[in-house]
Amino acid sequence: MLLSIADINRDFQPPETIEPVMVYSDGKTIWLFDGFHRVAASIILGLTDIEAAIVPGNYADMELRWQEGLKAIHAELAAWAAEQARKVK
Repeated sequence: MLLSIADINRDFQPPETIEPVMVYSDGKTIWLFDGFHRVAASIILGLTDIEAAIVPGNYADMELRWQEGLKAIHAELAAWAAEQARKVK
């Protein structure tokens, strides 16, 4: 049985609390860093407010943090791939 989005929304009971999204702000502009799915779900549910943790900084600061995160993920994947290759030998 396939459920429609309307069915899921009707039956969904949001938790009492949701982890705050993370945004970067330079005092003029706000950029969403983490929490894209929480924001999308909030929009679908018709919520108008969402709690956010605000990190002072600009877009370049946020992009640098993304790059650092990506490097860490790549390092983890490389280590995993090397381990898998050793297991095959």
